[in-house]
Amino acid sequence: MRPITQYHIFEYYSTITGVGVSVIGLSGESLFMSSLYDETAGLMRTLHAILDCEEACRVAFLYACYQARRFGGRYIFLAPSGLTYCTSHLLDISGNMVAGVLVGQFLMADHDEYMDIDIMGTHAHAVLNTAKLRQELEHIPLRTPA
Repeated sequence: MRPITQYHIFEYYSTITGVGVSVIGLSGESLFMSSLYDETAGLMRTLHAILDCEEACRVAFLYACYQARRFGGRYIFLAPSGLTYCTSHLLDISGNMVAGVLVGQFLMADHDEYMDIDIMGTHAHAVLNTAKLRQELEHIPLRTPA
């Protein structure tokens, strides 16, 4: 059982949508990860290593939360990993941004297309266990643009 935090409501949102949710602080630190988000941590470490994009993703997440504030509460973007996220911001009672919410990761393209184009197409030289990676990618939800 996960401890109850001020962000526990996002666990319910994650369960209902079938997509992981994470809350990050203004320095990019993780404040909360839903169970679904946490389940993909191993896959994300693998993808970040293959694509060499961990720091770029961390910066993109924080930037996207600020963009959500700028554009009225939500911002949808493609991270450097090639996965899609939706973001929003959390405000304190004075209206100051205190954290950001990331909903994702999910794919908006077929799993095989992501693997063939985004992974193998750009990193064919890498020594990969493609069968295992394809199997792990099946845990990333597919959502259509609609």
